[in-house]
Amino acid sequence: MRLQRFTLIWFFICFFLSMCSSGSKESIKLSLNIVSEPHSLDTRRLRTLTDISIANMIYEGLFRTTKEGLVKALAEDYSIDETETLYHFKLKKSFWSNGKQIVAQDFIRSYKSLLHSDFPSDYAFLLYYIKGAEKIKKGRQDMDTLGVKALDDTTLEFQLIHPIPFFLELLALPIFFPTSGSEGVYNGPFCLFNWFHNYQITLTKNNHYWDKGVVHIDKVELHMCDNETGLQLFEKGQLDLEGSPFGAIPPDSRDVLAKEGKLTTHPILGTQWIRVNTSRDELSNPIFRKAIATAIHRKDLCEHILFNSQVPSLRICPNSLTKTLYQDGGKEVAKDLLNRCPQTRIFTLTYAASPLANRIAQAIQSQLDGVGIQIQLERLEPKVFFSRISKKDYDLALGNWIADVPDPLNFLQNFRTSDTGTNNTFWENSEFKDLIDKALFCKGEERVMVLEAAEEILLEASPVIPLYQMSMQYVKSPRLRGIHITDLGLIDIKGAYFSDED
Repeated sequence: MRLQRFTLIWFFICFFLSMCSSGSKESIKLSLNIVSEPHSLDTRRLRTLTDISIANMIYEGLFRTTKEGLVKALAEDYSIDETETLYHFKLKKSFWSNGKQIVAQDFIRSYKSLLHSDFPSDYAFLLYYIKGAEKIKKGRQDMDTLGVKALDDTTLEFQLIHPIPFFLELLALPIFFPTSGSEGVYNGPFCLFNWFHNYQITLTKNNHYWDKGVVHIDKVELHMCDNETGLQLFEKGQLDLEGSPFGAIPPDSRDVLAKEGKLTTHPILGTQWIRVNTSRDELSNPIFRKAIATAIHRKDLCEHILFNSQVPSLRICPNSLTKTLYQDGGKEVAKDLLNRCPQTRIFTLTYAASPLANRIAQAIQSQLDGVGIQIQLERLEPKVFFSRISKKDYDLALGNWIADVPDPLNFLQNFRTSDTGTNNTFWENSEFKDLIDKALFCKGEERVMVLEAAEEILLEASPVIPLYQMSMQYVKSPRLRGIHITDLGLIDIKGAYFSDED
């Protein structure tokens, strides 16, 4: 009898343990390499692809850009009046990670704070389509005149100064996200769990997220290491994706990875360029700037430094048909231009440190030296680099622009005025500004012609010198599915999952 009772007890113990074991769920982890520290995770201050991509993991706005295109996120429904300047949005019932409901006033709080004249926000100009926003930011109008209102807890009203064909796409950008008013509170698919500076960020699934049912990843590890180390970790199975949009595949590894069928190339709406500080000595002369633009041999740069992974370009806007205004690698033309404005000092080309940027900068230095333009190189850590550019403390600077929305205006409006947050060149031109403003009221072929005329002025003045149209390259685990890299260069991991099939 005692043996039978012992056997029965042991049976129930084993049954209980088996039930616990079968019911337990193994944590699903996604590991990525973001290369370096984010500059900020404050949605009102973001500028880099890395920062924006991470922000999209932990925050969300009215819309989200996905593989299927633009989809409603916090917006349940919306309407647009016949003038195409008045928008109403009904919010779906959703919550912050602390369980508090997201309300329309959370959006108003964010917009009003970043439009204060003393709040540093490079992207504030994207709100200037809203009635009163630009004048408020520049201290010319009261905050109460802003054309965004919370009609009640779940209804937002936007009043624009003119129709904007891509306004809904703008609302998917972090600059338009709500803020909770409290630190450590999120409303996206994931929450920030910990941040070991210059080492790793860990995110965990947000159980208060309105669409948590489609989020299959429990934990996201964002490592910070150089791309060579990252590629080694990927090959050991310790990273699930390496390369763009956070970094770059090491140039010497591309051919091998391509031949092995592991390399994915994804063209994006982005232009790599050189910013010029037009306030500095000869750089204030458009003839000297045009000499630099003419001397650079983009085709040679893309073939021998980038191994044909990028497409050389003499234009600012991707897919533009604006006529080209200078020759690619035109040494003799560049020398003729320089005879009209000889160089009196050595200029510095500044760039954010990376192996690829090192090679690009050295190639440009050599090409310019070939026509008599003396350049020294300044390699800076990314945070220091962006700080210097924001302060306009540079001569020449490697950089790029990747579209926020798929429209050429998004490239050109960076240079509308000298105080536009993303200009940083000191350049301004009244005719160019008038064309940009005119384009806002044009449609169809007329709009295309106006934007091409504006781009021609920008190319002629050369405050920014295009190098190539950008493509992203990365390797990923064959088991990783459901991620999406948009044409705007952002990665969306909301629906990421792992398949048992390679």
